[in-house]
Amino acid sequence: MQTEIFTNENENDDLIYGEPLHDDVINTFCDKLQAVCPKKIDGLLAIQAVMCEPECVAKNVKGENEAIQIFYDRARVHYVMVYFKPSSDQIMFYDSYQRNPYILDEVLENIQCYFSHLFEDQSFEIGVDLNFEQQNDTFSCGYRAIGAVLDLARGLNPANQVYSRRAIFNFIRDVINEKNPDWEMFLNADIHRGEAETLEENIHRIIISPEEPEEPELPSITMSTLSTTSLESLRTEAGIEEHIEEPEKEEEEKYEEKEIEQEKVQGLFGFAALKKWLWNL
Repeated sequence: MQTEIFTNENENDDLIYGEPLHDDVINTFCDKLQAVCPKKIDGLLAIQAVMCEPECVAKNVKGENEAIQIFYDRARVHYVMVYFKPSSDQIMFYDSYQRNPYILDEVLENIQCYFSHLFEDQSFEIGVDLNFEQQNDTFSCGYRAIGAVLDLARGLNPANQVYSRRAIFNFIRDVINEKNPDWEMFLNADIHRGEAETLEENIHRIIISPEEPEEPELPSITMSTLSTTSLESLRTEAGIEEHIEEPEKEEEEKYEEKEIEQEKVQGLFGFAALKKWLWNL
């Protein structure tokens, strides 16, 4: 466990803390929250679980309960969070550095791995909540992801909250240092700055569908594209020429032999008749 981040505080400035959170800190916090939360929450797996052990996802996320998961966006070195509610077929996406309503491919693949088995045709909708508070620093994405996880566990909408980074930081430290935190500790945590705001819904929707495998294209051959030579070569290769011409030659030879036999018969018959006529004279 990286404990130095809990002692490196600047008492003169409550906005800058030094280093971002590490995976093991986030994992430990989520484990302790999940263990005492009165409502059943699926997911909250270790950050690298989806990429390293995708087969374990279906066992932990069955669609019967709410599901929450923090993902690590390696391309941006950044934490994001997703939330699934069984009563809704939509998966909510919370990103504190969402400059455009877009989800990078690797994160999309992780979300598909995590949730697609819950839907009959593996198609579903992701709602990118554009009201989720945006960070103006390079380190607080993990703080805000944990704040959103905590609020969802308490039945609050993360998109309506204004978070205090120092309050979240201090609460994370308290939870990590507490061997057996109870639900009351999470329920009463004050991690916000001021009152929650009720904002008009601002959600960008993304439809996710499984990709259909592309059928290989076969070369098209038409009669107009084949020359006489190529046709003859194809016929020869296929053995068509032998099967067509050989029977014709056999028939011709048989016919000629038959004509010769007939001529012989007629010749013999004519000679016998002539001989009989001369005898009668």
